[in-house]
Amino acid sequence: MHLAFLTPLAALAVLLATIPLAAWFVLMRRDARTRLTLSLPRPVRASRLGPAIAILAAAALIGAAAAQPVIQRRTTHRERTDAEAWVVFDISLSMAASPGPRTPDRLERARRFALALRPRLASTPVGVASITDRVLPHLFPTPDEGAFAHDVRLAIAVNRPPPQRFYAERATALSALEQFVTAAYFAPEARYRVLIVLTDGESQPVSPALAEVLRKPPGVHVVFVHVWRSDDRIYPTSVADPNYHPDPSSGALLERAAAALQGTSVSENDVGAAVAATREALGSGPIKKVGETARVALMPWVTLAAFLPLGFILWRRNF
Repeated sequence: MHLAFLTPLAALAVLLATIPLAAWFVLMRRDARTRLTLSLPRPVRASRLGPAIAILAAAALIGAAAAQPVIQRRTTHRERTDAEAWVVFDISLSMAASPGPRTPDRLERARRFALALRPRLASTPVGVASITDRVLPHLFPTPDEGAFAHDVRLAIAVNRPPPQRFYAERATALSALEQFVTAAYFAPEARYRVLIVLTDGESQPVSPALAEVLRKPPGVHVVFVHVWRSDDRIYPTSVADPNYHPDPSSGALLERAAAALQGTSVSENDVGAAVAATREALGSGPIKKVGETARVALMPWVTLAAFLPLGFILWRRNF
C-alpha cells in the first residue's frame, strides 16, 4: 500500500498562488505607507502573515488535489480463463409487480437472487446486463464480486433504459438474447458460456432462430430464473393497477424456451438449482492468479480541506 499521484504535472497549478500573493504584497505595502503617513501603529506580524499562509495552504491543497492522489494497493484473485457468464435482468415494466405496495417487487427479488448466486460461482468472470426488446451490457464479465454487487444494486432499474419501441402489452423479447453472440459480448477465449436470465416470463414468443444462434460453436447455455408470483400486482400508488394481471402461463413459456434452447428453467426460490445448472454448463477449466491494483481516491478529501484556508481568508476579509 502506498501513495501515488495519477497526474503529477497538474500539481503545477500551485503556481497560480503567485497571483493572490502578489495582490496581498501590494496591499501590505500600501497599508504600510498609509500607516506611516498617518502615524498609526503597525499591526502584529502574525496577523499580517495569516492571509499569506492561508493562500499558500489553499494553493498547496488545490495543487495536490489536481495531481489526483490515490492510495494504491496490489491485490490478486483467481480467475477462470476459459469460461464466462452473464446475469441478465428483465427490466420491463411488469418486473415492477409485487405482492403488496410495500413489499419487494420482482426486480428487487431478482437482485437478491443474483447477489446470492454470484459468490457461489467463485472464480468465474460474471457480467451484468439488462433486457427489454434489446440487450444492454452494464458490466462485462469480471471476477470482482464487489464490482458485480455494486452494479446490480445501482445500475439495474425498471425501464432504465426503456424499450426502443412502444408496446401495448409485452415489451420483453427474449429473442434479443442473440445479441450476446452477434455483438460478441463473450471473450473469444471463453469456451464455456452461460446466460442466467432473471425474468417474469411475461415475454413475447421466442423465435426459433434464437436456438440456432446460441448453438453456434462454442455455444451458449441459458438458465432461466422465473421471478413470478400469482399475487404480484403493479402499484403505481397504494392501489394496484387494475389493468395488470400476472400471466399464469409465463412459467410454461420459459420451460418451452428452455427446452428449445437445451437450457434450464428454475424458480426464483431455488438458487441452488441455478448454481448447479450453471456449474454443470461451465464445467472445469484452468484457473490463473491475476494481479490488479485497487485504488482509493483522495482528491475529494484534499479538495474539501482546501476550503478551510479559503474560509479563513474570507473571514479575515470581512473583519
